[in-house]
Parts: sequence; structure tokens; C-alpha cells
Amino acid sequence: PVAALCHPPGVWRMWNSADDTPLVRRKSFTGYANSEEEDVGLTDLVPFLVEDMMKGTDGNYSKGNNWQHHVVTTALFWFTC
Repeated sequence: PVAALCHPPGVWRMWNSADDTPLVRRKSFTGYANSEEEDVGLTDLVPFLVEDMMKGTDGNYSKGNNWQHHVVTTALFWFTC
């Protein structure tokens, strides 16, 4: 099992599968919401917005209410021959 909290889920946008499709394609994820970044005035300070990054890679981003617990599980796996 691997867990990523806050901004780290955004790094998964950089990984591709063996067929060069995004590793996160059609996988479910969560992380800081754009609205949470706006709440604390960080929208223009952080290097990327997790919500935007995950939506931009064809991942299934979901969020709960701002600053409330929201957990998503998904399977990430790949095989090479």
C-alpha cells in the first residue's frame, strides 16, 4: 500500500505506463482541492494545483467538503516483460 497526502498525489501526473499512457489514467485519486488552495491564499504560490493536475491526466479526481476527511482507494499496477 502507498499513501500520498496533501500535494504529493500531483507527482503521479509525471509517470506513464509501458504503453506511454498516464499511470493515473482512469484511476481514482484525491488531494488538495483548488478551493482549499484558494481558502488559504496559495493558488498563485504553489507550483501546481493537485486538482488540476489530476484532471489533466485523465485521472478520476474527487473531493469532499473543504478541510474534511476524504479517502480514495485505487489499484496502481503495471507489468513489464
